[in-house]
Amino acid sequence: MKPHEPPLDARQGEAQKISNNKIEQELQSQDHSGHKIRKKKANVMRILMCNPNGLTGIGRSSKINRIKYKSISYQVDALCIVEHGQNLKRTPILHQLKHTTQGWWQNRRVCQAYNKHFDTGRASQVGGVSIVLNNSLAHRSTTAHNDPTGLGRWTSILIKGKQNFATRIICAYRPCKSSGPETAYMQHALYLHSINRKSDPRKIFMEDLANAILEWQQAGEKIILVGDFNTGDKRTITSQKNFWHDWLKRTNLTEAHRIFTTAEELTSTHERGKTQIDYMFVSPGLTVRPAGFLPFAKFPGDHRALWM
Repeated sequence: MKPHEPPLDARQGEAQKISNNKIEQELQSQDHSGHKIRKKKANVMRILMCNPNGLTGIGRSSKINRIKYKSISYQVDALCIVEHGQNLKRTPILHQLKHTTQGWWQNRRVCQAYNKHFDTGRASQVGGVSIVLNNSLAHRSTTAHNDPTGLGRWTSILIKGKQNFATRIICAYRPCKSSGPETAYMQHALYLHSINRKSDPRKIFMEDLANAILEWQQAGEKIILVGDFNTGDKRTITSQKNFWHDWLKRTNLTEAHRIFTTAEELTSTHERGKTQIDYMFVSPGLTVRPAGFLPFAKFPGDHRALWM
């Protein structure tokens, strides 16, 4: 028996009702970092990234509803979800984002990736990334492209603007180093070793992602990259800078939140961490309006949501 859901028209009506409200007063928490999120101006695209630590199990419906409400009330145009945690081979269609996001906006498009090589035998699987576009962005989107290895390390979607201006949004997840048999790190290592790529999976991730970005840039596309890069092992400002310096120089990307600050170190983005591990990057030529880090617990999970 399918779970009871309100008709699509009713869900769309609810979404419209939420979007007509002012952005919540409780946003102005002292725990925010960067700009405070406010009602956005016309012709501005707002991108938000959250990490709910999985959208399966007992808390699934509650997490989905919170993400829905926050995304609509914050006027999000492109919602990027890191670690959706769904094994799409086993997750019922009604629980997948392509279904659960119906009615959030009048129109939407969903692209998502997961590790196709490791079947847990259940609906949950660590990792996974998704992008949900609403209304005008959904209409302007063209091709979607997932991590070609099938590991679900990133997903991307191309948006065509005026005068055929092309911008690709990429949502990525780089696993932390761990030894458990079902961790994302070990899943990636096992597959990569099977195709004779025996370096550290985290190093291979950065190499492969840079190569993909360079290919898209050569095709004339601007890049918006968001993701959880799990750089918590870089515990000092110097080590963080050293990690990113050459990679950002090679890909010609800029960290979006650093455009607005001269601070040496930005806020930690994980509740139990002391350094930033979640990032947003943009190509030259893309104008970044205000950007910030929401307080913990505004979205499900133990990461801050980032927006710009």
